[in-house]
Amino acid sequence: MAPISIPRQPLKLIDRVTAINWNRLEDEKDLEVWDRLTGNFWLPEKVPVSNDIPVWQQMSEAEHTLTMRVFTGLTLLDTIQGTVGAVSLIPDALTPHEEAVYTNIAFMESVHAKSYSSIFST
Repeated sequence: MAPISIPRQPLKLIDRVTAINWNRLEDEKDLEVWDRLTGNFWLPEKVPVSNDIPVWQQMSEAEHTLTMRVFTGLTLLDTIQGTVGAVSLIPDALTPHEEAVYTNIAFMESVHAKSYSSIFST
């Protein structure tokens, strides 16, 4: 698959950072979303994808090809979301807690992209 070219804006550096205080929320929704995200946290190394090998062996060559293409596409989409999509929302965040939510989402998209490598290598 040919790489997709995404125009990049110069990195905007900030000159002042304030520590985030999760004990003082401006918007309760930020904590609700954060808790949901961290509650759904998982790592590909903890998922036994090798349990799926018997099913994979029963699939046809066409199903193998289709599955690999779908996973390749999902890897690309998760990569874009982790490096461009989620982080592009940060400048529009209304609170530092919302910024933290977006960085959490960006991280998880990168974890998801990595998970496909685990699948491909099994």
